[in-house]
Amino acid sequence: MSDEPNLAVLIADRKGTRSYDRLAEDCGGTPSSGRLHQMATRPLKNFPDPDSIRGMANGLGVTVTDIVMAAARSLDLPVYTGNDPSALSIGGAGTLPDSAKEALTSVAREFIKLTSQHETDGEADAQVTESRTEESSPELGRAGGKARKSGAPMTPAEHVQAEDLTLDNQGVAPDDAGKQNDYALARRAGETEERRRRRIEGEPWDQADPEGPETGA
Repeated sequence: MSDEPNLAVLIADRKGTRSYDRLAEDCGGTPSSGRLHQMATRPLKNFPDPDSIRGMANGLGVTVTDIVMAAARSLDLPVYTGNDPSALSIGGAGTLPDSAKEALTSVAREFIKLTSQHETDGEADAQVTESRTEESSPELGRAGGKARKSGAPMTPAEHVQAEDLTLDNQGVAPDDAGKQNDYALARRAGETEERRRRRIEGEPWDQADPEGPETGA
């Protein structure tokens, strides 16, 4: 049998080959066979009543303390029959005056509160960090902005921004960078390279002919 069993394990270990009807008889009729089967196979919701605890102690051949502790473990209460790892024992403290004992208890209680609060704050900070990480993810756009709906067409400005991410324009003069952005905007808007050339350079007949006759007197 486990050193610290819950009630279901205790019943299963101490029941042996007996039926639940026979076990109920050995318990003096309380608890009933149905109740014993329920406690052995389903999660416990409440402590058994005192008569049931005494009956199970007799029927299972254990002490009342064993039944109470096993029931407490079934309810997820941290109880131990030996040294409690969560408790602090100070040698000689039991002989101190009551005022000194009270002072030690008060200090320990405050440390426990501070530790508990620190753990709670740590969990809250972790949740905030996780939330900020999700908001700044690429799916939500730049600088944590609102996410653009999937499939929605990009505006020309967004196209230029996307183009800026791929253009190797580091170290390029501001005017050149502006031309690149202008070219990217025009290309995304459907302007062909020929139309862009005409828009920037003009038509051939608009340019001065360097070989033509000089004008003037």
